[in-house]
Amino acid sequence: MDFSPRFKLIILGLIFISKFSLSQLPVYNLEESGQFLDFLEENQINLLSEQTQTIEYLHGLITAPLNINHCSISDLEELGFLSTLEIQSFTQYRKKYGPFISIYELQSIPGISMEKILLLSNFITVKDISAQPFTEIWKQSQGFALARSTAYMPIREGYKSISGNPPKYKGSPNSLLFRFRKYIPGQFSLGFTVEKDEGEPLNPKDKLGFDSHKFHLYRDNMKGFLKTIVIGDYRVNLGQGLTQYHGFGLTKSSNPILIKRTGKVLQPFSGTSEFNFFRGIAFQINPIPKIKIWGFGHALKRDATLREDEDRGSYFSAIQTSGYHRTENEINKKNAIRETIAGTKILWSSEQWDIGFNSMFSFYNRPYLPEKRIDNFWRPTGKKFTLHSIDFSGNIKTLHIFGEIATQNFGIPAFSLSILHGISRKLDLALLIRSFPESHYPQYSNAFSSRTSPTNEHGIYLGMNYHLSVLSELSLYLDTWKSNWPTFQRTGPAIDQDLLVRWNYKKKRNYKFYIHFKHKIRNDNTLNNNDISYTTSKNHQSNLRANFEKIINQKWRFVTRIEWTRFLLGNGTLENGYTSSQDIHFKSLESPWFYSLRFCYFSTDSYESRIYSYEPDVLYSFSIPFYYFKGMRSVLKVGRKWKNGLRLELRTGWTYLTNQDVVGSGNNTINGSFSQQLKVQAMYKF
Repeated sequence: MDFSPRFKLIILGLIFISKFSLSQLPVYNLEESGQFLDFLEENQINLLSEQTQTIEYLHGLITAPLNINHCSISDLEELGFLSTLEIQSFTQYRKKYGPFISIYELQSIPGISMEKILLLSNFITVKDISAQPFTEIWKQSQGFALARSTAYMPIREGYKSISGNPPKYKGSPNSLLFRFRKYIPGQFSLGFTVEKDEGEPLNPKDKLGFDSHKFHLYRDNMKGFLKTIVIGDYRVNLGQGLTQYHGFGLTKSSNPILIKRTGKVLQPFSGTSEFNFFRGIAFQINPIPKIKIWGFGHALKRDATLREDEDRGSYFSAIQTSGYHRTENEINKKNAIRETIAGTKILWSSEQWDIGFNSMFSFYNRPYLPEKRIDNFWRPTGKKFTLHSIDFSGNIKTLHIFGEIATQNFGIPAFSLSILHGISRKLDLALLIRSFPESHYPQYSNAFSSRTSPTNEHGIYLGMNYHLSVLSELSLYLDTWKSNWPTFQRTGPAIDQDLLVRWNYKKKRNYKFYIHFKHKIRNDNTLNNNDISYTTSKNHQSNLRANFEKIINQKWRFVTRIEWTRFLLGNGTLENGYTSSQDIHFKSLESPWFYSLRFCYFSTDSYESRIYSYEPDVLYSFSIPFYYFKGMRSVLKVGRKWKNGLRLELRTGWTYLTNQDVVGSGNNTINGSFSQQLKVQAMYKF
């Protein structure tokens, strides 16, 4: 092979990229990498705790980088910032030209921006990293021990004794979290977590004093027949999420072409969720070339609402996913049912196509019977549930096609079909067609959908990224779907829509600017004048946001944001909301200290016109509160790192409502217009 053209590219790349100083990538790009969560739909916010695993993965790759000549597509997908088309361009280049000689050769790959290459260069190497014995892996692995506590002030109503009665919340108002993890990304992980949420009792006689316990031992990329094994807590991702998907999947984000579910089939679970994981044993084997087989078994008690009557006996009507055990009612739901699940995935791979066959079998010790409501009419019931699906992913010339077809209890199939196409260097398109019948309601699904679960939805999604220039990009998506059956919010069928138009402009590392417009149409119930019956009417919600980010000397980062929302109810009621915020971040390679500060003013007519906004938080933790009513919000984060691996952080947030005498509701009510959150975290890296 004649490498002379490649060497010319490498020399040019060395000259070009050296101007950007690859080793000087700002640390906050990693620690603030959760900012993209700011652009998600509201129904995805409950999945934020799972995103910590991606950030841990990126931090681990800094000291144990991926070998770009041997890494798999799933390794690149797990990075979280490369699109399917960019990964496809990467693998096609490697296949055509052979192994990379230098990481500087990345700049010659078409379809990947220089900003992505600069970021990618932190996590990759061309050095040969062969499989090693476990003793060597243990010596080379990195790790951390972490302790975190959170408290809210002033004290909430749930912690007060009223009229001599004991408080509703049984425990103290602070949360406690302790984590330990030792790992090499993509090869090995050992970890455990203990946690007590705010309001939960800390009883030394009950589970060593903590409400939640997690543990995992994970080994991947082994030589021989057995490739992967995980014992303890883990996550399973199958296909495009129509049957089973524990991982974090983007749906209608700021990047309209990131629509593919790309998580590894098996991952160790190191998050804080008390629901979205399995406990047991799982493995991967490669019996013959082109065939991979995964198997998993899970058994765990789940929180649930138990009911009983003469006709149906004892049953559960819902699984509780919050993980809170603060009040007598929440404690009574704890470990109410036993869940047992077994499943498998068989994957056939060729040069162009991957086809997977997925099966899951779920068993409960009590039957599932949801509440008698019209929106629950089609839900599967009973003690046993089966899920089967076929997922596929491949290329037809320049088209990347992927999807899944699934059935629950051999009912009407649900399907999702997607096409990604890089029409040119400037234009990328995405098309997704989905059809989810009312009878399809998997417990652990996470497909691309507008509802929390892929059910009662039939729609078409169109996404586009148009690169106007090296510095400018226009993004757009339009999603239209219909529900043939009533939902919890409306009594009849309806057609809903989502629209996003976004323009990005950036000038190297000096500044970034974007402006976006979002519009939602939702058909919801409206109470008639007689206060007895409902009619379905269209609610229109519009959001306009402008965001400017300025970086000075790779130390200071200033972010200014203005956002306006307009909410028009079907009965003619009009509400408006407005926020204005200023963030100041300081992080220097020369200084062990780092700071973040936010000032925000907000004004909305009610809770309906609330506005969500990402806030700076401690490492491996995320905060996206919503602002409503009128008031001010300020956030301060201070941290320090030592060379011995110790890292201390303190975060506090103050909210002051100028037109309210009470904050919150129910047991979380605060008498007064002021509330404060305090979070302290200590971490030791080794």
